[in-house]
Amino acid sequence: MVHSDVCGPMPHQSLGDASYFISFIEDSTRKVWAYPIRTKDRVFSIFSEWLAMVENETDRKLKCLRTDNGGEFKSHEFVKFCRERNIRCEYTAPYSPELNGIAERMNQTIQERVVSMIQHSELSDGFWAEALLTAIHIINMSPSRL
Repeated sequence: MVHSDVCGPMPHQSLGDASYFISFIEDSTRKVWAYPIRTKDRVFSIFSEWLAMVENETDRKLKCLRTDNGGEFKSHEFVKFCRERNIRCEYTAPYSPELNGIAERMNQTIQERVVSMIQHSELSDGFWAEALLTAIHIINMSPSRL
């Protein structure tokens, strides 16, 4: 099972014009992947690229994807793609982010680390995407992951 969520829009655009990021959290290991994106309509293409990479690296198939009730995860293209690959999509109830708790808490942890890195480095807020990727690396190196 993988938990996913789109976070944003961020208060500032990144240097690469991203306003959001999408995160994927593997349920049993809590390994995290995150990708800065310009708009939410990029969610499907990022997901399909991420899925191909992960399945190729692990020789395992994704069985279940848990997300919030966001339209970016319920598009015809997204649902068809998951159905063709026998990926069960679990959606939380509308307006209840606590039901997608693992992804929501991870996004909060990521955001807190990004803000901290930007403040301590004294870089401009536009560097948030670079700080995001650094935070993900640090989280994945941590034994507890949360």
